[in-house]
Amino acid sequence: MKLKEQWIAQTKIELKGNDPINHLKKDWDGLNIEPYYDGSDGDFNAEAIPNKIQIPFQGPNGWLNLPRVENSSDEKANEAALAHLQHGADGIFFNPAKASALEKLLRDVKPEFCFLGFEANRTALDFYSGLPNMFSSAQLSGALFRPELFFPSDSSVSKGVLMMANLFKHYKTFRCHGIFIQGDDPVDEILNAIRTAMTIVDELTDNGFKANSVFEQLGFSME
Repeated sequence: MKLKEQWIAQTKIELKGNDPINHLKKDWDGLNIEPYYDGSDGDFNAEAIPNKIQIPFQGPNGWLNLPRVENSSDEKANEAALAHLQHGADGIFFNPAKASALEKLLRDVKPEFCFLGFEANRTALDFYSGLPNMFSSAQLSGALFRPELFFPSDSSVSKGVLMMANLFKHYKTFRCHGIFIQGDDPVDEILNAIRTAMTIVDELTDNGFKANSVFEQLGFSME
């Protein structure tokens, strides 16, 4: 008996004979979510699954130590970032409220040896659009997170999505569509992530991008 069949049989006992699929399934924003899935529920094409992002400086571990630097001027944020990197950090996550010049913010930072994460609202897109002018696709590894991507129906957000996709279309290790996911529970967070991601994918494929290349530009931040 397969694992899913075992789960159904055991759960039916606990539910006093009720079918667990029908009893526990959830309707979410027009999607029918069942309580249990495994590999038998999908016909997966391994060639269509995006490869894990390969960060040149990352070792065998699957996580990075990224101190957060925020609420500082360019000079103070840069000073704090360099101190973290000199003491063993794998990279920096920047949220400088008073940032005005990338050259000052990233002075002496070598992105080919560390991960660079950024948080930006829509007014800061022009600021971060200068990254490709400073670093080549072979140098830059990181992600750009924008809270407003959780609300992708906004026309100004749509414009930003297309602009960033074009700017970073050759950057294989930089996730320019970083999405902060909200939700009241883990299931809602996952569903919100899927819905937001697919909205971005639909928009960019309508503008000539291949779906696989869009998936490789996506990043998620979830509680």
